[in-house]
Amino acid sequence: MNPSNEIDKAKFCIRIFGYLKVAESEEEKKKSHDFQERAIPQLFPPNESKMKEVLEQLDSLFEFDSPSYLVIILGLFLGCNDHKAAIEKVAKLSPKPTQCGKSFTHADILWSCDDCAKLPNCTCYCNECFEKEKHKGHKYYFQLGNLGCCDCGDETSLKSESFCKIHSKDPSTESNLSLLSDYQRVYCPILLEHLMRRLNEILVQVVPANPDKKSLRTTQA
Repeated sequence: MNPSNEIDKAKFCIRIFGYLKVAESEEEKKKSHDFQERAIPQLFPPNESKMKEVLEQLDSLFEFDSPSYLVIILGLFLGCNDHKAAIEKVAKLSPKPTQCGKSFTHADILWSCDDCAKLPNCTCYCNECFEKEKHKGHKYYFQLGNLGCCDCGDETSLKSESFCKIHSKDPSTESNLSLLSDYQRVYCPILLEHLMRRLNEILVQVVPANPDKKSLRTTQA
């Protein structure tokens, strides 16, 4: 399997979790938790046919548009049936921010370095992003009470070697593939395929297979 595709699938599942804003009822939460309590232990070690059986059971118990359905899909992908543990795992899989962008207030300290700026007199770091050891021998200074935002992580404004640890683009950490377990690597494509198939079934029901072409024409005077 192509690693980049694998990461994209993982991120897709993570984004689904981000869209779950609808609160579940207590009955739905219990039903969801009980299902995962039964299903997840069956899936170790990873087994494709077993996962497909579990998904068939899931389809028979929940409607596709139920928040519980997607919560369970996420739980199956992460290999956990506890929502707090799921959130922690999502946080670890989520890529770190590449740019700071912190907005300054009049009370903030901001730093500028003439040697690291690509755009003279209009770039700066917030106090948290400015690491003095990266600016030894440079012409740098600070000021108070200005407007704007931190440019750390922005390669168009600052030299990349001046970025702080949080916003530096370390090639060894750009890929989160190493954070995926064997369990997730096996089940991620199965879960995504299942979601796409179910979504397609919904779309087929909602969108006519052969829409009336006349209805698509623009009325002309």
